Amino acid sequence: MINGQQCIFIWRTDDIKLSHLEKKVAEDIIAQFNKKSSKESLLTTTVSRVLEYLGLTMDYSKKGKGKISMYKYIKKMLC
Repeated sequence: MINGQQCIFIWRTDDIKLSHLEKKVAEDIIAQFNKKSSKESLLTTTVSRVLEYLGLTMDYSKKGKGKISMYKYIKKMLC
């Protein structure tokens, strides 16, 4: 919990997803990771209501609802 809101951090192999209601909180965490990294920019930010991550399309465009699909990923596999 950061600033009274849940911070979600998912790490899978070399893919990371970080979510927090406040953009600045996520940016501060990313800045801390990048500061400790030997690479110039280890993590980058994407601010969007629709996000693609590990083949999933996560759509948070409707208030209070989340929709997760894999339509694009499955279409790529079939073609």
